[in-house]
Amino acid sequence: MKPKDCPHFKECGACDFRLAFPKGQIKKKQEYIERLFKDYGVSPMLAMDDSYFYRNKVVRTYKPRGKRGFLSGIYEKGSHWVVPIEHCLIEDEGAKQIHKTIHYLVKIRGIDVFNEDTGQGYLRHVLVRAAKATGEYSVTFVVRDKHFPKLDGFIKALRKKHPEIKAIYLNPHKRRTPVLIEGELLQVYGKGPVGDRLLGLEILLSGDSFYQVNTKQAKRLYELVMELLAPREGEEVLDAYCGIGIMALLAANAGATAYGVELNPTAIADAREMKKRNDIPNVTFIEEDATKFMIELANSGRGMDKVILDPPRTGTTPECIDALLTLAPERIVYVSCNPKQLKEELPLFEDKYTVGRIYPLDMFPFTQHVETVVLMSRVDK
Repeated sequence: MKPKDCPHFKECGACDFRLAFPKGQIKKKQEYIERLFKDYGVSPMLAMDDSYFYRNKVVRTYKPRGKRGFLSGIYEKGSHWVVPIEHCLIEDEGAKQIHKTIHYLVKIRGIDVFNEDTGQGYLRHVLVRAAKATGEYSVTFVVRDKHFPKLDGFIKALRKKHPEIKAIYLNPHKRRTPVLIEGELLQVYGKGPVGDRLLGLEILLSGDSFYQVNTKQAKRLYELVMELLAPREGEEVLDAYCGIGIMALLAANAGATAYGVELNPTAIADAREMKKRNDIPNVTFIEEDATKFMIELANSGRGMDKVILDPPRTGTTPECIDALLTLAPERIVYVSCNPKQLKEELPLFEDKYTVGRIYPLDMFPFTQHVETVVLMSRVDK
């Protein structure tokens, strides 16, 4: 299928730019970042050579249709209407094939689909994750409760068609929430997370752990962060909002004593196991809210040589920034998936830090989102 043939562009809304013109969307994103950060220097966009089929995380939502029918697809932008997806030019091809098989098995086995209005039915969402380097896949079923009808037979049929699936999870909950995965995660097939490789590290991916959806660009992102951070032996480095701890592990690999802080217990469990698998002793992972940890660290009188901030789209908190300014690390590398929020927060650092160039990276081709990285260096008066 040629890139210009995307049949879902108008109705889907997941992409903001026409998929036939990858260079055009880069130009527009670059112009946007330069306008937004006009008071700072902006580097050229780190773009992909091939912008298609990059998403290693592919989700389908299941909705009832008619008396006995159902459909699976993605939410139309800004609504709860589900658009059936046959072809997608930004999703991993193997994941899409697994989704097609699951849709077929749900149909022939008569699995009830969850109705948000009535609270009846069973299957809500399916998440398929691809480990690009190893070719392994995991599947997470978001369901009403843990009693999946004839689960063993379903798994056997699914893996017969797709032996590349190495882990299957259930996420049972009845709550009406926009959060995809919430609460308990039960592994019903496989022996632990699927494995990937990135920058020499063995990566573990559980069903709900945070991992950048674009593996190729994640590699470039982490390389850039390490280049700006320049961790060295004898230094202490803090990775706040560390997820599964990749940047903390990379800093430790460079010789620093590293700490990773993350509230998600599954992500921390993966990070600790990755520490063992990669034989990196000089890193510690703490299950804690990043703001709370930063405040406690600042109040203790301890310092930190360098800090990585990689908060969610809402940004970090004023309390976290105040504590960070008290800690006064030599360097802060801020990784943001929300440039507007980053721009609002940068002035809070400027009394004590020099804000360097803004480095934009196209982590999500064809969408309006841009990842930005900035180095802030302490001003020693």
